Amino acid sequence: MGTATTTQETKTQNGATVSNHLWQPSIIRLALGGWIGGLIGLAIYRGIYPVFTIPPEISNIPSPPPLELIEKMEAYQFRVDCQNYPIVLGLIGLVIGILCAWLVSKTPLKGMLLAGILGGSFAAVGSLLSAMLVKRIRSSGAGDMIIAGITIDGMTQSIFVQVAIWGLMGLGVGAGLGFAGSGMVAGLKGALSGLLGGVLAAMGFVVLSALLFPASNSSHVIPLALLEQAFLMSLAGICIGGAIGMGARQRSKKKGNS
Repeated sequence: MGTATTTQETKTQNGATVSNHLWQPSIIRLALGGWIGGLIGLAIYRGIYPVFTIPPEISNIPSPPPLELIEKMEAYQFRVDCQNYPIVLGLIGLVIGILCAWLVSKTPLKGMLLAGILGGSFAAVGSLLSAMLVKRIRSSGAGDMIIAGITIDGMTQSIFVQVAIWGLMGLGVGAGLGFAGSGMVAGLKGALSGLLGGVLAAMGFVVLSALLFPASNSSHVIPLALLEQAFLMSLAGICIGGAIGMGARQRSKKKGNS
């Protein structure tokens, strides 16, 4: 599929002329791939989540609920979250990585394998971290947390929950695309760019959802409402793909000026 490469000539110390092939993926194609991947990921999420559920004898608690039953249900909820989210978000990372690579990679199969596998794997790890953070938020009643003497408010906690997923997913997708496109240095640049794109998406979603969806509940790894889910996954896919493309273009520009 379409990807841009440029050839520039540079002279070595002994006067020899060599050609450098620079990987310059289309920012628009990468953002489009991330967006489409996010929408496909949304369909996957809506189609298979939850894979594991809390047993009815645990989830059906009387009113008012005894404290020990609440604690037991929360423990089960954390268990199924740690089972469900690595599967579902790992698949979403896989799809976003594959779509981005399919649209821009010089070697589509290699790019799809690397970006998909790394994106899915890092997203699965991030989902576990996110589930742990959500468990902490629930246990504190969504109040402020104090860690090492630093007070962390509810909005910042929500950002961390999303950063754990989309930041690590972007890191994996960017690393895979860069490695496939132009080797080790490009892989490291792509990983950093994808990470920053995921962080930007997490921050943007939490801030904008406070305005657009005032009834949103931050004590979930993925928001419950369909519109919020679509907004989150679209924003994440676009930011991750676009940031990776911008990072690669910046690298090429710097090399061209050297």
